[in-house]
Amino acid sequence: MIRLLLTCLIVLSLWVSPSLVSATAVTADGSFHQFHFGVAGTPSAAASSCGGTCTATTNPVAEQISSPPWTFSGPGTLFVLDLLVVGDRFEVFDNLVSLGITSVVVNDGANPCGGNIGCATGNLAYSQASFALGAGSHSVTLNVVQNAAGFTAGEGVFRISANAVPEPGSLMLVVTGFLGVGLVARRRR
Repeated sequence: MIRLLLTCLIVLSLWVSPSLVSATAVTADGSFHQFHFGVAGTPSAAASSCGGTCTATTNPVAEQISSPPWTFSGPGTLFVLDLLVVGDRFEVFDNLVSLGITSVVVNDGANPCGGNIGCATGNLAYSQASFALGAGSHSVTLNVVQNAAGFTAGEGVFRISANAVPEPGSLMLVVTGFLGVGLVARRRR
């Protein structure tokens, strides 16, 4: 039994360690990061680095060099967006736990926005979703679960924006204010 457990731990460490070596720390500053993916349901379905070879984006320009898993710490909002051809959908993971799948869209293979992120963000024909991430360490990965009609690869973008967390002093001030209002109301009765 112990031998089986040790074997499983060794296999798990070999499986996890290469992905940790290639991890890229990203900043929760709202900047976009571009990724590439292959055929849904195959090993190439996992998002990978563009390595500078993806279609250039505009409005804004997305970073293309970072590699998954993308890591950061602290609370934030993760926004994932299909790009170029309409119809791709993604399952989003944080620390290997599924957060959900991007929106359902008509899979017609149209390309109304090309690499224009601003246009695609405002166009509900493109699959997209936002996910709230709590405090702590995060390791984000993505898999394509549906390819655009007639395509076996594609590109998408994501951004992480920091969520403001009230400082303890500010929180105490608000609580004290509510207690004061409660005491005044009680005295008036």
